[in-house]
Amino acid sequence: MKHVVLPPGVPHLPHNLGEPKHGKLSASQWHALFVFIIPIVLLDMYLDNVGKIDLKSNLYKFLVNTAHLVQCTNVVFARKFKPGDLKRFEMHHKKYSDTVGELFDNIKVQPNHHYSLHIPQQMTAWGPLAGVSDFAGERLIGFLQKIKTNNKIDEMHKSMMTRGCRLQRMMEKSEFHQLTQPLDDEQDLKPRQLKSIRLTESRYQLLFNLVARNNHDVGSRALSGLAKPVRSINCNGVVVGSMSPRNCVVFESGGKTRYGLVQQCYQYDNHLSKRKEFMLVSRITNLYPKRTEPIPTRPFRYLLFLFGVVVGKVESSEEAIDPSQVISLAAYHLLDKNTFSISENGIALIPRGYDAFLNISGQSEQ
Repeated sequence: MKHVVLPPGVPHLPHNLGEPKHGKLSASQWHALFVFIIPIVLLDMYLDNVGKIDLKSNLYKFLVNTAHLVQCTNVVFARKFKPGDLKRFEMHHKKYSDTVGELFDNIKVQPNHHYSLHIPQQMTAWGPLAGVSDFAGERLIGFLQKIKTNNKIDEMHKSMMTRGCRLQRMMEKSEFHQLTQPLDDEQDLKPRQLKSIRLTESRYQLLFNLVARNNHDVGSRALSGLAKPVRSINCNGVVVGSMSPRNCVVFESGGKTRYGLVQQCYQYDNHLSKRKEFMLVSRITNLYPKRTEPIPTRPFRYLLFLFGVVVGKVESSEEAIDPSQVISLAAYHLLDKNTFSISENGIALIPRGYDAFLNISGQSEQ
């Protein structure tokens, strides 16, 4: 679990997860666990031969049951959805409920199980549930619960008021506002002077092809071949860099969704002498898209489809992309050799989006 790289903004889980010492998980941590951690970790732990999966085994039934729950989680946390997504939630919830009793004895129906049946009606009436959730109120309740009252019930209101006033006074100080501002990796005490380097012939050709796609009037001598390496690039609010956890990207190319690992970010002056940026990525080939024909790896591909996981190989060839092509970052795990029948450079990734449904079907991209 500790080897799964989570994008910025996704809360990290306690290193001792499963032990009583780590305490309770927050709602965002539960979301990260079910959407990013469990799908990648479970498949890596329990599946050795992806071409020989026993469909009648409890292991396969357990993985499918968990995948149905992950699908429900994606719908609940979606920031936009279609009516068909609510039908999909009902289908996956029913399959999860019907199969959980076959896997575990003495399962009791909890109030939350009944409550979840009303989620489609709530989303139809209110829209995405993230817009009506009271996370701020939950955090306030958690804050109040942690206040020590020394078992003096008659003085509880005084203790809470005193603690709250102290916190409010601290939050009004300018030093507190400075402390809560996010750090910018590009800002140092002394501005770092970026030095230009000359691109290699292969990388220059990638840059030229990128510029020529959008500017047909560019000539072969219009670009100087000089570029400045930078740590990161802001791609419409998504900060991308060549180091984890910002280096696994989902991007659009040729009208299709692609995946890649960022190798380097650059600034350059285009043929109009305007400052531009671009990235060099190693494309990730999706080796196991969903297939409907009867092939040995079909059950494994179905599990990946349900979990929303892309399993592929990091190619050695590079591709230049523009910041406008970037869709999102992705959580990922670099696989050991021969994992999922991938000899080397294997990777499992999950895009960081708030979509109700992740479609990873299609043919393998070579």
